[in-house]
Amino acid sequence: MNHNQQNDKTFEMGINQFMDLTTEEFKTLYLTTQPKTSYNPVSLNDSNLTTEVDWRNKGAVTPVKNQG
Repeated sequence: MNHNQQNDKTFEMGINQFMDLTTEEFKTLYLTTQPKTSYNPVSLNDSNLTTEVDWRNKGAVTPVKNQG
């Protein structure tokens, strides 16, 4: 019986870019455990941080735009 005709299935199967891959090919191409980018944690000195920042004075806040 066709998978999509079975009432107990919670998803439909169809033609896509993965259909001709074996399970091993899919795992190798898409389920790698190696990170795609390197991650180098950095320790920051937080002893001189302020408790508040006014982002308006830093130029990070722009005037309100007309949103019509």
